[in-house]
Amino acid sequence: MKELVVNISEKIIRHSVSQQEDTIVATIKEAIQLAVKSDEFQIQINPQDLESLEQQKKEIIDTVNGLDNIIFHADSSIERGGCKLESTCCTVDASLTSQIEIIRDSVMEDDNS
Repeated sequence: MKELVVNISEKIIRHSVSQQEDTIVATIKEAIQLAVKSDEFQIQINPQDLESLEQQKKEIIDTVNGLDNIIFHADSSIERGGCKLESTCCTVDASLTSQIEIIRDSVMEDDNS
């Protein structure tokens, strides 16, 4: 049953990401918030997300205190809607595969309650 829940969740997440451009912006903002403070981030994203993000770059920078610049790099190994964020201080893997794996681990955990 747990495997079914994870599989259904994965299908919903992947479908949602393919239908909504705003998902990648939200993912990047969340990844930046999780990261250690830095004034610049290198962000690897799917090439199909690049144009939309370049147009929203200023908005993303303006929402994070102390952030001066973000540099987007197209990476076809990153699924649409996900990203990998790097700074001099840390790396945040917010790829869809990573996020789904976290969900899978959480659902599959034995809860002894």
